[in-house]
Amino acid sequence: MDITADLSGEVWQLVYSNPKVQSRTYSFFDNNKFEMKEWYNGSNYYYVVAKGTYLFVPETNEIFFNIKDLWWDNKPETSNKKVYNNSFKITQRESDSLYNIQFFGSYIKDKSGKLGKLIVQNKLWLPNQMIRIKSKKQEINKLLQKLNSWSSENLDSYERPFAYPNYVSSGETDGWVTSHKNQLYQLGATVIWNEKKKLYELETNQHLIARRQFVEVYIDKMLYQSEKVPVAYFLKFSIKNTGKQTIGFNLSHSNNIFYANQLGKHTQPYRAVVDERRIIFKREDLTSLITQYNNGTLKMIKPNEQQDYFINLDGDRNKMVLDDQNVFFIVTIDGQMKFTNGKDVALISLENEEDQVRAIVFPLPATAKSVPENQLLFINKVLNDQ
Repeated sequence: MDITADLSGEVWQLVYSNPKVQSRTYSFFDNNKFEMKEWYNGSNYYYVVAKGTYLFVPETNEIFFNIKDLWWDNKPETSNKKVYNNSFKITQRESDSLYNIQFFGSYIKDKSGKLGKLIVQNKLWLPNQMIRIKSKKQEINKLLQKLNSWSSENLDSYERPFAYPNYVSSGETDGWVTSHKNQLYQLGATVIWNEKKKLYELETNQHLIARRQFVEVYIDKMLYQSEKVPVAYFLKFSIKNTGKQTIGFNLSHSNNIFYANQLGKHTQPYRAVVDERRIIFKREDLTSLITQYNNGTLKMIKPNEQQDYFINLDGDRNKMVLDDQNVFFIVTIDGQMKFTNGKDVALISLENEEDQVRAIVFPLPATAKSVPENQLLFINKVLNDQ
């Protein structure tokens, strides 16, 4: 029925025949959060708002709502006892956006504030149709399909120009890739190029921040905590050796790492206004890196292996990660790193990268994993080799 268990980004509206009810909308968010708003025209205009979590069961097309918070505003009634329709079943799809539904459960909120479930017996007065007025997933999938419609060879040469030394890609003349990536980013989605399949895919658990001829750098889309620094949160970076030779990178200075430059909460999965101070790095002679490689003074990674490190997020952790719903915690990455395989040198700088590369988006509330023991920790860009 074109509906998945994850309804995040969708907005549904009920069709009412009751003239007193103006509308009711359900907005679905990440982490199975929802918000319901219902507007009435009674003796006084008023509305009801409910927030909580939902569960969609594809096998039965039933949506169950667990209400965490419910309130009325400017209500004409004085009774504290309210009946709120809780769960419904999608019975039939009429069109791309119109579905027939059937309510089968309600919540009763009594004077004590306790919510108890009630099975509705009379369904004649209940709305029986729902309009799918917005689907972020549909927009994302449509944009992704359009992005992948360009020549796979052109896309591959754009993402891996080092693999096409004599090939000139013309697609970016009109900004085909960057414009579509930016539109996806505005919808809260980022993509990664699958070299084997020769197409773009939506990122899931890791964000690709840099790709060069023999190295890739990823960031986990997860916050971490360490028992050694209990008041801080960390981001995990993974450096992957994708070449055939052992590679080395320099950790002797805090300017040789990627780090979190700015963080904050936003109402959308992107920064609407960018107000950020950044460091401009001086250009350096990188040939000395090969000498350090030959002397064995660099941090080494063998082919097909990776090295992880964790960077501290400055600030008060209680302000960074809250239990706010429908809010996004965004961390923008900055810095540079230098790599060599003993022959070639790669400088990866984020100086000219856009937000769709530099920004890591965490829907709130966010969870945290534990930093494994004996890992590299950078505390405020100062290296601590645990």
